[in-house]
Amino acid sequence: MIHRSELLEHVREGGDFAAGHAEAAVTATLDALGAALLQSEKRTFAEALSSDLASIVLSAHAPKAPLDLDGFYRRVQRHEAVRPGRAREHAQIVCRALAELLPAERVALLTKHVPWLEPLLEVDEIAPSPPAPDVLRRPSPTNTLAVGKPGSQTPLSAGVPDRAQSGSIAASNDPHGDTKLSSSRGTTQERENETLATGHPGSKRPLSG
Repeated sequence: MIHRSELLEHVREGGDFAAGHAEAAVTATLDALGAALLQSEKRTFAEALSSDLASIVLSAHAPKAPLDLDGFYRRVQRHEAVRPGRAREHAQIVCRALAELLPAERVALLTKHVPWLEPLLEVDEIAPSPPAPDVLRRPSPTNTLAVGKPGSQTPLSAGVPDRAQSGSIAASNDPHGDTKLSSSRGTTQERENETLATGHPGSKRPLSG
């Protein structure tokens, strides 16, 4: 059951009301709701309210012609004696407070034969906050001066590219091995058997040939 103090608290939270204006808005809106509902719906609605609030709904006199939304707002304005824009705002706040406090089946009853009440009795749902975006983390550097250790991962001796041509002196571990006396197999003439000691009479290419 909804009590006056509870309803007034929700209404004050929904808008900025001066002293006494929240009670006037509640009374005017309940009267307009009672005028818009069928007699059976008024009684069912009143059962969810405390006796002082229920009496406002049950004592509302139905107009000759059924109320529409504009007529509903005009009735709140006349009862509350405020400007049309203020009356519209107050009626919406009170209806929203009722929707927050009433069971869902009671809200459905109010809109069964008065469909234009449905937008007024909708409860705003609070959308969940979006998840915080993942913080992009860069991998910790491993080759900075701050984390470096003595020595190189690739020593200079192993890191110099082999740029010497094949067969060159620079590419040999013993570049002068062929001509050194200690390691050579003799001079070029000795290896080719063209020395005086190994020579034979006659020329390989005689003048006559």
